[in-house]
Amino acid sequence: YLSHKKRILNRWKIKLSNKEVTLLSKIVYHEARGECNKGQQAVAEVVLNRIRSKKFPNTLRGVISQSGQFASYRLINKKVNKREYNVCKKNVKKVLNGNTNIISKKYLYFSMGGHSGHKGVKRIGCHQFCRTY
Repeated sequence: YLSHKKRILNRWKIKLSNKEVTLLSKIVYHEARGECNKGQQAVAEVVLNRIRSKKFPNTLRGVISQSGQFASYRLINKKVNKREYNVCKKNVKKVLNGNTNIISKKYLYFSMGGHSGHKGVKRIGCHQFCRTY
């Protein structure tokens, strides 16, 4: 997924195949395409946090297809707006290349609704991120 020969390792030490980069980009597209770059990157960071958490499956597909978690998983084969999708993919690559550090590894959840009463709520754009749910 990197155009350079030298791969920069991200803080999760996760390397995704090109197919997985596309899959994660589509999830970010369907979850946060209207968000600012930082908001889209934070959504991607939550997915990677989950892959590394013992509370969730340890693969990208396992995390995003988990029952009751990413409703957008059902939409991954739907047609996308190419311009908006390319922005999402660029943001996913920034995360995977280790160029972001927006939320800590403890943040495992996000929503457009409220997370009142949950630990560590952080708002970015229209999304709220938290450590517990």
